[in-house]
Amino acid sequence: MKLISFTLSFIMAIIASGAVSAANDEGSYTVPMSQSPSGSDNEKPEYIDDSPLGHRLPQRPVMCTISRTDGVLLQSTGAGEIISYEIRTADGQTCLFVSDSEADFIEILFHMRGELLIMIQTETSTFSGYLAM
Repeated sequence: MKLISFTLSFIMAIIASGAVSAANDEGSYTVPMSQSPSGSDNEKPEYIDDSPLGHRLPQRPVMCTISRTDGVLLQSTGAGEIISYEIRTADGQTCLFVSDSEADFIEILFHMRGELLIMIQTETSTFSGYLAM
């Protein structure tokens, strides 16, 4: 009987600690994003495939951290390189928000719920990733 009560107490402690850590993480989100080149259809980049047939690896995701205190930190880009921030429905069909203001983007994003598509535009690339809130 003591073993059962100890096991139940242990499980409840683990669940409670998970709830606390989730509450602490509410101020930031980490979004794995894919990168694609920007530009018009006439400006398609030259692509050289030097890998053997059937041996291509998927593109490594670019990690993006969106935080109320630290702002938007996009791996591989510097401060000031981001041109626009966009929030779309998960299917990508409906634009819910677009702006060049990081502060407005963060404020709107933290008030939304559901599955969203986040798109960040720089001069050379478009980064996109999904976020479930």
